Amino acid sequence: MRLLILVLAGVGLTVPLRRYIVEPIVVVSASMEPALPVGARFLADKLTPRLRPPKRGDIVLFTYPAGPPIGVGKRVIGVPGETLELRRKTVFVDGKPLAEPYAVHGSKRLDGDDLGPLFVPAGKVFVLGDNRDKSEDSADWKERFVSVSSITAIVRPYEIPDTSVIWTELGQAVRSWRATSKSS
Repeated sequence: MRLLILVLAGVGLTVPLRRYIVEPIVVVSASMEPALPVGARFLADKLTPRLRPPKRGDIVLFTYPAGPPIGVGKRVIGVPGETLELRRKTVFVDGKPLAEPYAVHGSKRLDGDDLGPLFVPAGKVFVLGDNRDKSEDSADWKERFVSVSSITAIVRPYEIPDTSVIWTELGQAVRSWRATSKSS
């Protein structure tokens, strides 16, 4: 009976916590490298988007606006009221170049490398992947902007360690302990 209560309490806490506050995520695309490497685990903060609008530099999660309804993550580059322009892969905000130490791109010219000027409307943001040449984002989509209401989370920079090794070692230790306690 005690085990059942513990399991129900764990599920009762975990489900709302993951649905409304924070959830672990695994990066599956190279579009946000090097900030979010493929295979890395991070926390998706689901509470902050309910409390404040996204800021430039936030890595946000939202539903992919140009295809199947899957979750994607990109960096907010432009917020409502700003005018954006891309010139030879450089982002300009209200006529000034944006310092982007996180951005990575090659020398090959792509369609989204020159764009705008674009005015970011109220309730929308302009997003780009950090790995610009390997990202499908606002520079590529027909609808250039992501609705703030569709943002479900902000990725937090705390990387979650891979615990599979710990659980494997713990399991081996328990099996070893059981074997020695049975032989005694």
